[in-house]
Formats: sequence, C-alpha cells, structure tokens
Amino acid sequence: MSNSFSDTYALMMSPWTQAWNYRDWAGMMQEAQEVIAARIPMILQAYFFPFQADYGELGLMWSEKSAAFSRSAKAIQRAARHTEMSVRSQKKAVAKARAGGMMTVFDLFNIYQRNLSAMASLASLPANALKPVKTRVTANVRRLAKK
Repeated sequence: MSNSFSDTYALMMSPWTQAWNYRDWAGMMQEAQEVIAARIPMILQAYFFPFQADYGELGLMWSEKSAAFSRSAKAIQRAARHTEMSVRSQKKAVAKARAGGMMTVFDLFNIYQRNLSAMASLASLPANALKPVKTRVTANVRRLAKK
C-alpha cells in the first residue's frame, strides 16, 4: 500500500528511475540476444532430431515468458487502478460541488492522495513493467551459460 511519503519519494526519484530503466532495457536487449543465440540450436535440434531434443528447456521458453509478461501486466494494471481511483475521487468531488455541497478539507486531501498515488504509479510504471521480464532474461542467460 502506498502512502504520501513513498509516493513523493517515487516522484522525486523518477528521473533516476528512468535512467536506470534505460540502462536495464539496453542490458536486457543484449542478454535477450544471448538467450536467442543459445536457444536457436535447441530449436533446430528439436526440429531435425526430435528424440534428442531438450524438451525441458523448450517448455521453459513458454512458461517463463508467459509468467514474466503476466507479472508485467499486473504492474500495468496496478498503475491503471491508481489512475482510475484518482479519476473517481475527482468526479465525486465535482459532483458534490455541482450539487451545491461544500468541499471539505477531507475531500481535498482525498483528491490529493489519489492524484499523488496515480502520478507515482505512472512515473514508476516503465521500470515496474520491465523488471519481471528483465529478471527472467538474466536468469535465462545464467542458466543457458551453464549448458
């Protein structure tokens, strides 16, 4: 659960987070090439010599990839949920003001909290979405280097 301090910190560190994200992205692209180069011979062996293939490794290609992208999608959904909650709190406040109600400090604080949470989630989104994929690619490089 996020709070004002962690959200403010996330926004403050956003430029650094983005720089680290670009570094991680470039590293992942390099490592992905290594993984592809290691797996192409396995795929060709499975195609031409099906009884000698490493089906365990070939099966991991699908399961690991789908698990990593699923975790990445959850990070995207989390940011979307925070943004949606921010929009709902603003709609609620506007509806209250249109109906002639009085905006209280608590209403304004709720809007502030939701907006801060949404901004922090969106600022952290690229790094949070990349992390599970990068982690799996790095693990694959290490595992395939041993084979």
